[in-house]
Parts: sequence; structure tokens; C-alpha cells
Amino acid sequence: MAAWADEAAPWLPQTRCLLAVAVEAGVPVFGICLGAQLLALATGGRVEPGAYGIEAGLSRIVPTVDGDGDPLMAALPVAGFAGAQGHHDAIVELPPDALLVATGTPYAHQAFRLGPTAWGVQYHPEVTADDFELWMRGDADVVRATGLDPSVVAAAVRDADEELDELAAAHAAAFLGVVSGSSVGTRR
Repeated sequence: MAAWADEAAPWLPQTRCLLAVAVEAGVPVFGICLGAQLLALATGGRVEPGAYGIEAGLSRIVPTVDGDGDPLMAALPVAGFAGAQGHHDAIVELPPDALLVATGTPYAHQAFRLGPTAWGVQYHPEVTADDFELWMRGDADVVRATGLDPSVVAAAVRDADEELDELAAAHAAAFLGVVSGSSVGTRR
């Protein structure tokens, strides 16, 4: 579903409202994919159908200058890391006061921070290779329409499983550090 598809998902307006209130109150937030898109919309950003179509599989995510020293990016390689992708829509304009902490292609807004405790990431640090394979089966026609083979895309994610596990662990530790008030990780 799209972050603005209120008729299809009547819970979206309340979710966006909750996200805006959480950011304003300084409650830690970590939005992934649709969660990042909802966070962006809730706080004044813009999300639209992706101009390049579906982004599926691995993409290279590169921390930005604003990502230097960011708690979520601190334990990740400065040269970039692999992120598993599976989205049709894209954040095309960040909310006011948001910092772009990581970028990529074809969609530039891969990770952003609002204030000291709220992040949105377009990629999926939480996905397992098995779950990703199920996504590719479910979106097979759409993935094929972009010229990709869903089984090849899923195999690439499976081959990167160790690196993706490290990404998930780094993000989880960093977010836990923010929630608990301690800092974790140093950039590699």
C-alpha cells in the first residue's frame, strides 16, 4: 500500500499522526520502508510513486556528510553498505529540518533523521533472506516488468545474508543505544 492510501488502509491517518506526535515529543522512532514514507509524510515531506519503478534487491547505501557521527550510521562502513530493497514508492522530498544521513540510486532518500531520536530508512535492515524470497514471489510480475528476474534478485539477497545480518545488528544496537541513552558503535 502507499503511505497516502487512506481509503485502502484507514489506519494510515492515525499512524501518521502518532508519528508526528512522537517526533515532536522526542520519542524514539525507527521507520522502515513504508514506515519511513509515513514518517516523511507525517512531518512535512513528500512521497510519490517511484519515478524509476520498483526498487527490488540489493542496492548500495552510502552515508552522507550529515550521516557522519549519526548514531544510526556510526557503526557502518563509511564507504557504504548493501541494503535490501522492496518498494514502489519513494520519498521525493524530505521533511523540513530532516537530515539525509544516507543516499543511494536510483532513489536518493535512503535514510534520514528528524531531531535526535527519529529515523526513516527506505531499505529493509530487518528482512531475512527467506522473507525476501517470499516478497519476490509475491511481486514477481512487477519485478519482471522492470527487467529483473525475481529468483536472481532473491539469490543475491541470500548471498549477502552475512552483510545484511551485520547491518541489522548495527542498526538494532544503535537504536537501542538511543532508546537507552547510551552511545554505541564506531564507524568502520
